[in-house]
Amino acid sequence: MNLNRNGKRIARGRLRSFLGKTAGELTRVLGEPFASYSYRDSEVYLYDSKPVTTVALHNGLIVKCNDVAEARRQLRVRPLQNIPVVSRGETSNTGLLKDISIGGVAVSFSSGAVFMMRESAVLSFSLPIEGVDRFLEIPCRVKDIRIVEGVGVTVFLFDFSRVPREKAIITRYISVRKIQAELDIDDSFLWMKQDEAANCPLLVN
Repeated sequence: MNLNRNGKRIARGRLRSFLGKTAGELTRVLGEPFASYSYRDSEVYLYDSKPVTTVALHNGLIVKCNDVAEARRQLRVRPLQNIPVVSRGETSNTGLLKDISIGGVAVSFSSGAVFMMRESAVLSFSLPIEGVDRFLEIPCRVKDIRIVEGVGVTVFLFDFSRVPREKAIITRYISVRKIQAELDIDDSFLWMKQDEAANCPLLVN
């Protein structure tokens, strides 16, 4: 179930009742979205404080309103840019984030990195969200070890019991990446640091 801005529960089926209504009618019940995107002739609202709801509006009216909490729990997303990950446990290793879900992360390491099943570690990395790098340190344990295209990939499960803040950050990152993937949006240029943007050529039609 979802919660409205007053904390009252909203049945999942009732989310469909927003179809055909205006953004104002939606926000009076659910509150303001944490993010919104304009794409072609539609606007997308994204909620993530409770079960994730994706709302699409066309000509000012709601044409899509989905409760996708279950999908979010299973969804794995890939970053738009290289994200270094430092693993500290029996040894320290540096790799690259391959994909991430609310439950864990897959990291590619060089052939010199060796992990054991169920080994404990602390992962440190930053997720770019709306122009800000959010630094995280999360205790984990190794769930799987595999070779993908000749590169060692280790899958870690997160332990959020000591770091609840990190779970909220990862949830938001996954939600934003999901919308970007659905709408085929690569807005990484929008979040470049000023010195990076200065070195990027401007294309003019």
